[in-house]
Amino acid sequence: MPRDWGECYQGSILVAWAIGGGSIVYPEQVGYPIGGEDDSGFVLMEMHYDNPMLVSGTHDSSGIRLIYTPEVRENDIGTLEVGMLVNKYHFIPPHVKEFTSAAFCSSQCMNAFLEEQGQPIHIIGASLHAHLLGVKLHARLIRDGVETDIVRDDNYDFDLQYMMMLKEELTIYPGDILITECVYDSSHKDSIVYGGIGTPQEMCETFFWYYPRFNLSRCDSMVNVINTVSYAGVQDFKFDEVYDIEITAPAHMVNMSYEEVMEAVPWTNENGKIFSDYLINSTFYSTCQGNHLTKIDTNALIGRADRFPRGVRRPTEDICSRSSSPTSDPVGGSTALRPRLAAVYAFIIYLLSHVIMG
Repeated sequence: MPRDWGECYQGSILVAWAIGGGSIVYPEQVGYPIGGEDDSGFVLMEMHYDNPMLVSGTHDSSGIRLIYTPEVRENDIGTLEVGMLVNKYHFIPPHVKEFTSAAFCSSQCMNAFLEEQGQPIHIIGASLHAHLLGVKLHARLIRDGVETDIVRDDNYDFDLQYMMMLKEELTIYPGDILITECVYDSSHKDSIVYGGIGTPQEMCETFFWYYPRFNLSRCDSMVNVINTVSYAGVQDFKFDEVYDIEITAPAHMVNMSYEEVMEAVPWTNENGKIFSDYLINSTFYSTCQGNHLTKIDTNALIGRADRFPRGVRRPTEDICSRSSSPTSDPVGGSTALRPRLAAVYAFIIYLLSHVIMG
């Protein structure tokens, strides 16, 4: 992507779609506004393709179709992404049956944008997103020291990703913290799987539908890299101009890359779980991205290392225990076919006028 296209990402997220998502239909009380002083009439659609066999000659005709209603809806809908920053410093070691990663939207970011809005927001749905190693995904809320599930999928299937609508709207107030937690199964892997946008890589995100729309688009966090590399024995390092690390101590690691250092760890199921707990109990950096309409200096909200937020976990009802008799049907998995050369992910960002014209 050309660097001067970066401004395009200052728009608001219209929707995020992934395999299995189907058509997107908003509830009757919300709609996405089209037109107005800040509306340029442009949409940026980002498509991610998966073509591991390097098949040539295939053409994609994917696109989007927006359907208008003649009657203006009562509330403007927004999409907020909360999750792990997508980069190689988030990774899943091999040979681990259940490796947990987690990220959060800091209360500093949420508070600032809610204050700018002047009212709370109301979450009406959420879509959980990981790639092929994901097996359990949860979105949670911490309020007044109590941690509760917003949505959860204990049988996550990459081929069946969809928006889960809440039975009751969830109002988000200043001080609330949103969390995304992903559990991965890498027991069949022999090498590290790094974070990235490709299907063989990994992600950990939640996309929340809410109203009324405010100016916060993304609210992410990542583990302090110092904690990650110190687990492998790195004592000191510095970042280069492309945000890669150059190890400066100990001496025997000086010429090793970040990947070489982490892959030199003799990963097992046991030390993989220890590493997971170690990271979640260490410090995180948080970041938030607003659209071009915000007056908030988001740079002032990042750069501090915080402990991962914790609350008293409220137990979740096990609805499966209500079943009165066993079933002979197959358990788990999806019958959906995985397109090998298809758009597996799409961010659709509605661009406002001065992003294009400014």
